[in-house]
Amino acid sequence: MNKKYFSLGLVLAIIFASASLIGCRKGEKGDPGPSSSGNNLAKEGFISGTMEGYKSDDVTYFNLPFKYEYIKSPSDNILTIDSNGDRNYSITRYDSTGNSFIKFEFYIQTYAGQNGPVTAAYGEYATVQSFIKESNTATFYFGTMSTEGDPFVATPVSIQNDFTNVTELLFTNVVVNPTTGKVTFDYSLSLIGNDNSTGNTVTLTGSLSVNPPTFVYRTTTAE
Repeated sequence: MNKKYFSLGLVLAIIFASASLIGCRKGEKGDPGPSSSGNNLAKEGFISGTMEGYKSDDVTYFNLPFKYEYIKSPSDNILTIDSNGDRNYSITRYDSTGNSFIKFEFYIQTYAGQNGPVTAAYGEYATVQSFIKESNTATFYFGTMSTEGDPFVATPVSIQNDFTNVTELLFTNVVVNPTTGKVTFDYSLSLIGNDNSTGNTVTLTGSLSVNPPTFVYRTTTAE
């Protein structure tokens, strides 16, 4: 069986060696997080949207807007392009406290269509951890939970299309700027009850706009 693979260690080494790119690249200057957080947050792009569903009591409905704009390290902002030209992303964005976050892992392909090139995105994994303060004392937690264990530890959930089509990330309006590499799209993500901390189906809808630096890796063939 042929598989495409690359040296993740090499890519990460390049990424961390290039950490200064976040502070030196032209564009919007990052707003620091709260001085007490100690997270060294920097602002770059955003993942925004709304979480909608029912809490674990099966009665209380929630509809919570969010906008996560911050990164903690270069590993939160990865774009690699393989020898086939596929653009592979691992994008994490935090809130201003550095506690709540969303991470999307996806890839974008450009291929020939009837009326010219077509750009389409495909999801692989999603990780969500969100603490929403609803009053002076109460905090609502929402997180992806693909395995049994601590419900307050968010874990990646597979969002690839499969035969059941019950957990998948749908992309629309996908645009990759050919000059800057900035990628934008709208998304809709449906998470079944077994994959999130409510135990009920939850939907996330919103937009992503990021401009990660590019790393190129070669692919080889393994049997």
